[in-house]
Amino acid sequence: MKYKNACCVGVGLLVWMSTALGSGINGDECENIRDSLGVFECSKDKKDYADNRLHENYSLLVARIKSQFERDQPLGEKYLLEVKESQLAWMDLRNKNCALEAFEIEHGSQVYEVVVNNCAARMSEERSDYLSGISPRLQ
Repeated sequence: MKYKNACCVGVGLLVWMSTALGSGINGDECENIRDSLGVFECSKDKKDYADNRLHENYSLLVARIKSQFERDQPLGEKYLLEVKESQLAWMDLRNKNCALEAFEIEHGSQVYEVVVNNCAARMSEERSDYLSGISPRLQ
């Protein structure tokens, strides 16, 4: 059964506090949060920041692979296809994991969105770090 009472707000705030303070986000929405709207806006900022970083590291990985396989383009294209398929599978996993983390919270509520946003931000940061370590440039 989905919780629809004030305990959800408390649970959501605890979840947010466990992840938000260590996120490295310095946006205005995450400074001096005074209410649940501030928590919600901060969670959106964290997710957007993490998604942008993830996209940047994915693009850098693609560029590294293209550069490293310049002399063997068919193999490079095969590698890029594997990377793309892996990323798509990971995105599906992230979305399902985050929905699972928020399952007991009323779907569509602000607390639900905070939990999903924080989960997506956390997982995207982890994936971004992972992608940055694949096919490193050789000096």
